[in-house]
Amino acid sequence: EDGVAGYGVTCAVEKVSEHLFRTNSMPVFAQARVDAPSPKEVGMPLPASFQLLKERPIEVLDGFLTALKNYRNIWDSVEADLGKAGMTAELDAVRLDRQDYECEVSLIEDGINLLRSHDGLRRCFSLMNEAMKLAIELQGKSFDGWHLFQLGFILTQVRTVYERHALAHERKGAADTADVLWFSTGGGKTEAYLGIIAFGMLYARLKGRLYGTTAWMRFPLRMLSAQQFQRLSYVVAQAEILRVREGFKGHPFTVGYYTGSGTPSRISRSDTKGADIFLPGID
Repeated sequence: EDGVAGYGVTCAVEKVSEHLFRTNSMPVFAQARVDAPSPKEVGMPLPASFQLLKERPIEVLDGFLTALKNYRNIWDSVEADLGKAGMTAELDAVRLDRQDYECEVSLIEDGINLLRSHDGLRRCFSLMNEAMKLAIELQGKSFDGWHLFQLGFILTQVRTVYERHALAHERKGAADTADVLWFSTGGGKTEAYLGIIAFGMLYARLKGRLYGTTAWMRFPLRMLSAQQFQRLSYVVAQAEILRVREGFKGHPFTVGYYTGSGTPSRISRSDTKGADIFLPGID
């Protein structure tokens, strides 16, 4: 009656035929793919590719911002239809959602304006896209750019990266707010925050920071932490290659990995080849 073939003890039950059932100790769930709108679908003249954002970032980002502002026409249409239908509760909900949308657009626009007006910040944004392009290619993945929700989230964080190294009178309190990125499994959240991490690391070195922690990543499962560690390592390795190429001073970019009793309680080993160029061990 409930659509379940049967209930097993420490297993699932599958219906093979009318009178045949089979137990399964490792059931599989097919996660539906969620496709975000493409740049072409929203009317952007240029794709949000890593290569173009490396070479022509402002041109691509201006097209993205224009598409976001043009979306207001859809809001206007929906509000008008709800108003004519007398659906006041739904209209109120749409207007509340629109306020949140306008807030996000203003944050994105602020990030673009910062990139437009600060050469060093824009340089590191371009380098971040180059690092992401190289890292994705090395992993053999098929995409070559950002989903728009990823790009939008990164742009909302530009001010946070900038204000970490800004003078007091240039800050607007970006660090006082914690932002959350939510998207379904497999949608691309990891790449979005890896891009922000690489951006922050590169900009910090450009501004004279020689060493120090840029980001912490914490995961509830060991297998997940191992997978994320691998993906992070690809990006950090490419960022380090670019750091050296660009002549940014300071210690090499490194990744720490802690899994409780699975790792030693120190950052580096003195007997490791080349350890003298890294930070000293911290017990």
